[in-house]
Amino acid sequence: METFHELAEVLQLPELDWDFVHYDGEILVEGHPRAETDIGACTRWARFLGMSAVGGAPESRGDCWLGVNGPWTLEIVAQVR
Repeated sequence: METFHELAEVLQLPELDWDFVHYDGEILVEGHPRAETDIGACTRWARFLGMSAVGGAPESRGDCWLGVNGPWTLEIVAQVR
């Protein structure tokens, strides 16, 4: 998580809160904006990480971007209200 915080600082990206989630035998790294509706923060991170928009997240959580890099699956989720 420290690396994500360092990247945000160096690249002037907005801070996201990051969590490790164990999902179906895999580790999922989830990023969430500090303000649930801050879609712009999510879009900037998704572009930087080369992630793809996948529309609405499961269980109607909001907009979602997804990327896979080696053993990691990265997901950024923003709640739309």
